[in-house]
Amino acid sequence: MPVRRAIYTAVIIMTLVIMTGCEKNISYRNTVAFTMDDSKVYINEMMYHVLLARMQDEMYVSYMGNKSGTDEESAAVTESGTDNKELKKALKEAAIENAVRYQLFYELSKQKGYLLTEEEKEQCQERVKSILLNFGEEKLDSYGLDKESLTAIQEKITLASRYYADYLDGLDISKEKISKGMDKDSFRQYEISYLYGGKAEKEKISALLTRAQTEDFEDISKDTGIKAGKLTFLAGKGTFGEEEILEEKITAMKEGEVQGVIETVNGYYIIKLQKDSSEEAFENAVDEEFKKQRDAEAQKGYETLKAEHSIEFNKNLKKFITIEK
Repeated sequence: MPVRRAIYTAVIIMTLVIMTGCEKNISYRNTVAFTMDDSKVYINEMMYHVLLARMQDEMYVSYMGNKSGTDEESAAVTESGTDNKELKKALKEAAIENAVRYQLFYELSKQKGYLLTEEEKEQCQERVKSILLNFGEEKLDSYGLDKESLTAIQEKITLASRYYADYLDGLDISKEKISKGMDKDSFRQYEISYLYGGKAEKEKISALLTRAQTEDFEDISKDTGIKAGKLTFLAGKGTFGEEEILEEKITAMKEGEVQGVIETVNGYYIIKLQKDSSEEAFENAVDEEFKKQRDAEAQKGYETLKAEHSIEFNKNLKKFITIEK
């Protein structure tokens, strides 16, 4: 399922992160990060989630740097992104929350009698091998992570993820219900092909109207030099700007119809309505609303479940998991 794949992908991507030291004066294996009821989660397991947070930090800086308009802006974002205190704080809190979330759903999976399948066990072993290969035992050991602890973490994540996926499936939210509550017509999608000529090309494009009834617009463009193109749009979104007459004409056409020559403030068009029955935009809107509602309900349920358990954190936890470069 998508939830499982996303978590597994994150685990694999994590192996690309360059690890650096944090607090060296504690025992990662023996220091408790937090307790949940009678269960203890140690700092070494928390470090696993910190590494994921670091990976997200580097991806954020890389993304923002690539999006900058100038070299100066890129350098500024790259320099400030990692040092940004608010970002570090958010990443640190995300690491802690992820550890709590996995522990909670792991405990619930055990209560429901979830067990690892042989295939899942093999997958956990493969992920552990990948982590060991990329980091090396010595480096991992400095974080209190070894083959045994990594295997336990992978198995915990696997069971927690499966339980969470089943939990999501059990929510009373369906795409069918959502689609019934949405105005499908407002997402009607139009796909057109067009030929375009400027104000000085009226006669030239007018002479092409007969050919446009039967020939491909791209072929006509190659023969004549008249501009040809394709466009997909939703009505009522201001797609054509000052050439709004085009939308009026297109939305009144029938599928397969060719119309022209249409004069606008910029020039002249011949338009063919290829399709007006695509449900892609509507389906995308339903998918987006489904995810929005599901995530909101899942978060609400998670907070309720978390409140039912006693969770106590090591008072120095945030010092131990400082996110540094």
